[in-house]
Amino acid sequence: FVARLTKGAKYAWELRPTDYYYLQPGDAEFIEDINLTPDEFFNEVFRIIDILTTRNYSRYIFVVHGRDYYIRDKLIEILRKLDFKPIILEKRPPKGLTIIEKLEEEINKVGFAFVIYTPDDIGGLKGNELKPRARQNVIFEHGLLIGFLGRERVCALLCGDVEIPSDLQGLIYTKINNIEREALIIAKILKDAGYEVNVGGLVDE
Repeated sequence: FVARLTKGAKYAWELRPTDYYYLQPGDAEFIEDINLTPDEFFNEVFRIIDILTTRNYSRYIFVVHGRDYYIRDKLIEILRKLDFKPIILEKRPPKGLTIIEKLEEEINKVGFAFVIYTPDDIGGLKGNELKPRARQNVIFEHGLLIGFLGRERVCALLCGDVEIPSDLQGLIYTKINNIEREALIIAKILKDAGYEVNVGGLVDE
């Protein structure tokens, strides 16, 4: 590596590993300057590494919901104020597709998903007390999204008195009591997921 450095930064750039070949020479114009000091050279190297390790996720956010349209609409409003683009499956053109086909078609543009659990149904083991549960389609689509995006890119929002499915243990979820007042929780979830989040849009004008 020292031999490369003595021949100039441009030489080192031309011999960069193939993993970095998607970078164009214009992305690092300093390579034309063969008079860089070692300190300057390494400062630029580490700057580029920082850029490479910061993945830019799509700002399209998938939203799965049950029958509580108020919470759904408030979440959509919060996401838009945070400069995200929410996608609601039922509002997409059907195109004669099944639910799974529509989901597969939309998922390629999505970077994250929220699944809203609200107490729309009741259920329980036979002979046991019935408890409030989310709709079956919500739980089903939650599983599909984990399969498509990975469990770290899907967050369940537990809103109200709703039973937590046993398989949800170990996955990302958070309890929401009043989504309108807890908008900053949504912002934090997205920030923890690697997004740049500006909460300025949440401040009332």
